[in-house]
Amino acid sequence: MILHLFVSGLKLGRMDLDKKLSDISKIYPDATISKRSDIIEYIKASDLKKELILIKCFDKKLNINIHVDLYAMESLAYAYFDIYFEVDLELYELLVQGRGIVYNLFFHSEINMDGEDKGFASILLQLLILYYNFDKLNKIELELDDDPTKLADNIDLIYQKTGLHYYSMDGPAVDSMSLGPMHSMTLIEDYKDEIVIDNDTWEEISLSDESVYFDKNFGNFICKKEESYQFLYEHVMRFTIYQNGHQFIRKGCRSFLNLIRKKGLLIRKNIVENNKNPHYWKELKNEIEVLDLNFLEFHADAVDFSKFPSDRLLKTYDYKEKYDKKNRLTNDLTFQYLNEVKYAISNLSTPSHVHDESILQKETEKVNDRILLLSFIAMAVSAIGMMQSRDIAFELKVISGIAIFSLPAFYYFFRMVQKRLSIRKNRINELNRIIEHKTEDLERSKTELETVINQEDDDFPEGFKKELIEEFKKDISKNEKMIEKIKTKL
Repeated sequence: MILHLFVSGLKLGRMDLDKKLSDISKIYPDATISKRSDIIEYIKASDLKKELILIKCFDKKLNINIHVDLYAMESLAYAYFDIYFEVDLELYELLVQGRGIVYNLFFHSEINMDGEDKGFASILLQLLILYYNFDKLNKIELELDDDPTKLADNIDLIYQKTGLHYYSMDGPAVDSMSLGPMHSMTLIEDYKDEIVIDNDTWEEISLSDESVYFDKNFGNFICKKEESYQFLYEHVMRFTIYQNGHQFIRKGCRSFLNLIRKKGLLIRKNIVENNKNPHYWKELKNEIEVLDLNFLEFHADAVDFSKFPSDRLLKTYDYKEKYDKKNRLTNDLTFQYLNEVKYAISNLSTPSHVHDESILQKETEKVNDRILLLSFIAMAVSAIGMMQSRDIAFELKVISGIAIFSLPAFYYFFRMVQKRLSIRKNRINELNRIIEHKTEDLERSKTELETVINQEDDDFPEGFKKELIEEFKKDISKNEKMIEKIKTKL
């Protein structure tokens, strides 16, 4: 028998598969790599790691080669990992006890990777997460300019170096990610009919006689006939991608709503304090327009992702009804989130529209300045004619000329200084807001790190806690450097 465990990775962006192809060959030098389009367009990398062995499950010592295949897709930078290995009936019965296969693999199994014994969960942090190039991305982030006007340049820089075009919220959404056995279903190839399925737990879901069964308690699939395997594999893959993708889209919507909430509180503060600075309201309008366009890009891809997945597995009527119903509910819930974000952005833009009067007033002031300049010129012309008179002393003519031509210069100098001070104040306020936002993220990461450190080791898969702590420390160090970099601009 062969057991397949599926792990998904997602990021808020679109992966350029052509750019990523060469990168995958560097990250996984042992893998056999090809680009395909039989299910959807994707890159397949087979056998990511040659020396990967399952050595223990509970107290049972083992020596089983583990294979890992990667299916890399464009939408949401989806990475679909298939972890599979041979199991006998004894090991299968050991894995299905208690909380089921996925839990027992991650919490009660050990592997040997690169000659070192580790917990099974180390596959996530030491093999699968490599696909997203976090070390490289952390270095790129420190090069980015925090000026909001450099947003497009920052996104393009990351794209050129990683092949991943991030969506933007308050800057490129580089920190939003999910990785794990989400909607954790397993698939078992049991062509010798070793597993007994004569109880109510198992439901036959294929119209092909006695070929495909589904475990209603733990979400495991069993394929009894090899000719049905490809259809079942395709079914499981499409369902997993659809459910995880929608769940991640909703996570992105929650991030947008959280950002809108924070901006709303800041706008409320400025309204209460009666901020009359026209530059603030002009910049606010630009910010909200950019936020709206950022969401538009995300929304367009989310809608495209929402096409119902179809496959070639001939399903029973009952199973098809449940399968379709779950997909419809998932789709409806996602669109509720998307509509809530659209509604929130619409409301957020209202104060800036109200303060369009200030912007209009500013434009009116420009016209007044030009009229004033023309008045100075007219006055200067008449004064020049008057100063040609021989009855006026030369010294008085010089003083009068300097005074006449200095007035507009002093006026425009004063207006320029006033404008620059207003812009500088807005810039400093924006940098302080960014620092405050990143400081909140930093404190949150530190709190999460303390929580992980103080939790009992039994709450984590074996060896996973230490590796997770190291990842948290890397993230904290990166955020501290970014905050210090921004502070130097104040």
